[in-house]
Amino acid sequence: MRQHKKRNYRVKKTSLADENIDRQIQAIHFAIAKKLLAHPKWVEFARDNIERKQKLGQLTYGAYLHWISTLDNIANEKLFVLGLTEYSAKLRKWRRQTPFTGILTEDERVKALEANSLGALDSIVLNF
Repeated sequence: MRQHKKRNYRVKKTSLADENIDRQIQAIHFAIAKKLLAHPKWVEFARDNIERKQKLGQLTYGAYLHWISTLDNIANEKLFVLGLTEYSAKLRKWRRQTPFTGILTEDERVKALEANSLGALDSIVLNF
């Protein structure tokens, strides 16, 4: 009988549909980052959303700290955009429960999805 090694990590399989959804959400957050940079009046709106969601228990403490510190770094454009769009497991999870709702109009959201429909956002973000 063959023994299996015990792994100290968990292998998580994601479907192609999940990956596509994550890329779409990433594209939307890239558009949010650009709008916040172009229109600073939206930063306080975003900060209020983060604070409200934290008080309602809709954000983990880690997500709360990440989003607040990302907003605090808006003066460093590359760091700010990376804080909203990094394609890591943790950020993909946190973006699925985004506190940045209400910033983009429906038209802006659709344009963001259309502009990044080929999945080339990583190169766009890195060259921002």
